[in-house]
Amino acid sequence: MKLNVLVVDDDAISRSLLKNLLIKGDFNIIEASDGAEAVDILKSEQVDLIISDQEMPVMDGFEL
Repeated sequence: MKLNVLVVDDDAISRSLLKNLLIKGDFNIIEASDGAEAVDILKSEQVDLIISDQEMPVMDGFEL
């Protein structure tokens, strides 16, 4: 069973790099561009791990 990993980062390149690394580890990847989007995802998806940037617009990693 694959684990669900939520990658939260406002930089699309960073999200893409993390996604490519994690896919090789056989994880299901869910992406969000800021903390507020991540909260919305968490309301409807079961997530096993969150990898988050600290500084983002709207809601940063600390607030998340």
